[in-house]
This record gives sequence, structure tokens and C-alpha cells, in this order.
Amino acid sequence: MNDRWMQGPQFLYMKEEDWPYTSRENYHAISEVVSVIPTSKFESWGKLLRVTAYVCRYMDALRGIKRENLALSSEVFQRAERVLYRHIQAESLLSELEFAASLRKVAKKTAQCSSIILSMKPYLNENGVMRSMSRINNAKWLNIYTRHPVILPDNNRATRLLIRHYHDKFRHIVVNEIRKKYFIPKLRQLLIRVRKHCFRCKMNVAKATPPEMAILPEVRVSAFTPPFSYSTVDYGGPFDIVHGRKIEKRWICLFTCLVTRAIHIEIAYTCSTDSFILCYRNFLCRRGTVRKMFSDRGTNFIGAEKLLKTT
Repeated sequence: MNDRWMQGPQFLYMKEEDWPYTSRENYHAISEVVSVIPTSKFESWGKLLRVTAYVCRYMDALRGIKRENLALSSEVFQRAERVLYRHIQAESLLSELEFAASLRKVAKKTAQCSSIILSMKPYLNENGVMRSMSRINNAKWLNIYTRHPVILPDNNRATRLLIRHYHDKFRHIVVNEIRKKYFIPKLRQLLIRVRKHCFRCKMNVAKATPPEMAILPEVRVSAFTPPFSYSTVDYGGPFDIVHGRKIEKRWICLFTCLVTRAIHIEIAYTCSTDSFILCYRNFLCRRGTVRKMFSDRGTNFIGAEKLLKTT
């Protein structure tokens, strides 16, 4: 094993005056935090904001600013938001940013004359963030973000992450919530793109495809036949009834015509074969003979079929 790993560097055994000295003249400070954060590698606005807040706190530690609470406070998050705003504006709105900073005709010529940003009367606040001078400036009861919204471009990736964050948080009132704090051109078009890639929105607007209906059997479309010529039968219940001073169970024997959808109801005392035969005889006496009768595989129906075939 290397001796340097176990014993440390050799200059530590010498006097402090003999230690090697490295000049710091070549070191330079990072003016913007975002310059060390690749914003293109983030998939959510919350994670981008949180990482920027950690970097801001690390930069404060390098400057000698000590904090008792190591948790991220609201002040650190607000500072991270301002840093991201400046980075987004400097990346996509450079000419408009120069116009808002200098307010000279030269800077206005460098910007596009048809720019929507210039029509919003942009200006830079004390934090270097470009905001809009709206017409509701005198409404002091409103938030500063509502009176002077932050101007963000529509063609920046971080802006799309911000819109997706609001979309996941508020769903149906996204435009109202975003405009309380930001001014983004073509906001509704960006929201349409976000909804197209949102799985939950796809599920909400998806329409169920109805199944293809099968061809009706011949017994269902047999015209010019008496009612109940083609019938089905089934049981329903049991139902509790009061018989004297006792509570007994009764069933409904339901006969249905397959052509006219007419129904005939008989009362069955039990689920036995004899009880069904009694109901079937009453049905034949009232409705006439039946050409075909359909039922499920109940034991009372199977027993009645065997009994009717033998008689």
C-alpha cells in the first residue's frame, strides 16, 4: 500500500512556513449559479428548482455565509427561482432583455419589432428579472407577481417544464394560475402540447370503442308468429313473504318472449322441478304452446326437460 495513503503528504511533517503555497489569482468566481447546472438534463421543474436551491446554498457556503438550519427554506427557493428566471430570459430573450435594461433606441432596433414581449412594456426589477408593466399597477391589494408578471419565453425548455409542473398541480385551471405569476406568449398552444403528452389527460378524453354487435339469431327476428312462441325462462329471488304467522320464501318464475319482449310472471313456491312444472303448465294454459324454450343450466330446468321428454 502507498505510504501517502497511510501517513499523508510529506509537507505536513514540516513547519507551516515551509508548506507549498498556491496563488489564487487564476481563480474566478461564478457569477450565475445556472452556469454550472445543465438545465437540459432535468425532466421536472420541481427537481430543477431544488437542485438550483442546493447550489445557491453551496455558493453561500463558499462565500463564508453560514446558516444554522441546513434545510432548504422558502427564501432559498425564492432566490433559486430568481436565478432560473434570469437564466431563461438571458438564454431566449436577450434582445428584449437589453431593451428593458437600457431603454435606448439602439437596443430597440436590435429586438424584433413584432415581438410580443416589447408590447408588454418590459422592465428590470431590483433582482435583474424582467417583468411586465401591466395596467393594474395601482391595484395594491394584488400580489406583486399578478401586477407585474415575470416574462418567460415560449420556446425554452425550462418554460415547458414550468407549464408541465402547473398542469400536474392544478389540472383544469392551469391558465388562470400561470397568469397570476407569469406572462408566457402562446400559453394555450403550449398547454395543448403538454396535454397531448400527459397520460392522465389521454385517459380522461379517450372514448371507449363500442364492441361490434353480433347478428341476432333467427328466433329473435321471427315475424308473424304469436307471442311467446319463442321464449326464455329464469328464476328471481328468493323473496320473504308473510304467510299467516310465518315468514316463507317465494321465487319469481319469469317468462320472456324473444320477439316482442313481453313478459309473463308466475310464483314458484320452491326451486324444485315439480314447482317449475306447475309454473310452466300455468304459462301454457295462459299463453299457448311454445315452439322453443331457452333457459340456463339450472337443476330444476334440466329435470323438467328430462321429465317432459319422457312423457
